[in-house]
Amino acid sequence: MSDLARRVGLTAAIFAACTFAASLLWRIPYIFTVIGLIVIGLVGFLVTLDDDLPGGWSPHPGGRRAVFIYLAAFVGVFAAAIAIAVFFPAVQALGGR
Repeated sequence: MSDLARRVGLTAAIFAACTFAASLLWRIPYIFTVIGLIVIGLVGFLVTLDDDLPGGWSPHPGGRRAVFIYLAAFVGVFAAAIAIAVFFPAVQALGGR
């Protein structure tokens, strides 16, 4: 298994565990927990954005373009989660009850 696949799998497992735990502990529907975790990740990315750009603490190997592609993907996932919550109200009933 490649290093990238291992990291993506671990991230997905942690994300799912956090979503399930928050839903059980605080009775939050899954979709809102997912949106909250995406927002936390997006804010963290924006706060450390200057570190990823050339001249920062740990420049991204792909350069400025790769950083903005990553940001666009992050915003796209956030928009998709919001769209799912708005256009499919049945999803709001899953978890948390």
